[in-house]
Amino acid sequence: MNYILSLFYLLLSHGVFSQVGYGIHEVKVTESEIVINVETNVDNFKCRINTKALNDFILVKNVWSDMNIDFDGFDIKYSIEDFKCPLSAMTKDLRSILKADQQPYLSLILESIAIGSHNEDFEELDVTAVATISIAGVKRKISIEDGIVTNHSSASLTLEGATKILLTDFNIEPPTKFLGLIKIKDEVNIEFEVGMVLTSPLTKK
Repeated sequence: MNYILSLFYLLLSHGVFSQVGYGIHEVKVTESEIVINVETNVDNFKCRINTKALNDFILVKNVWSDMNIDFDGFDIKYSIEDFKCPLSAMTKDLRSILKADQQPYLSLILESIAIGSHNEDFEELDVTAVATISIAGVKRKISIEDGIVTNHSSASLTLEGATKILLTDFNIEPPTKFLGLIKIKDEVNIEFEVGMVLTSPLTKK
């Protein structure tokens, strides 16, 4: 079995839900996008960052059992300066909100994926996931309840999902504009999509 898709086949088609195994893989992120949906009391807008490819491989340890896969080392960093909003003023505001001058990176650390027991289509799987997100130097654990893993081939897949956060949980005070007439809401929806290819395991059991 040479990567996560193989693990899904193993878990779902052979019924070895109670077995435990581990592996170490090199993961190459081929494309990654994060979309931040910002709402105000008068309008809403989207800011996004799209990283076509990361230069380095990520060394990822994984452990699987009972329809769960746990990860160690799956950490993707995004430069706040690369976020783009519909207007340059919005982009500048977002970078200021996220304290880009002090904390230039947003990081997403994937910790675990749980595979839904109702899945019948191996090419597209409903999953839930747990991750840690770091914004403005503050780390918080997040839960992705409606994630999807799309298997493109025997060596590539895409993980996508969304979650809601509160800016105040990251010590960010929702700003106001124009003497308080426009107020950014504390709750922000974050969407993400990560495409990746995985090598054959460096070790496995």
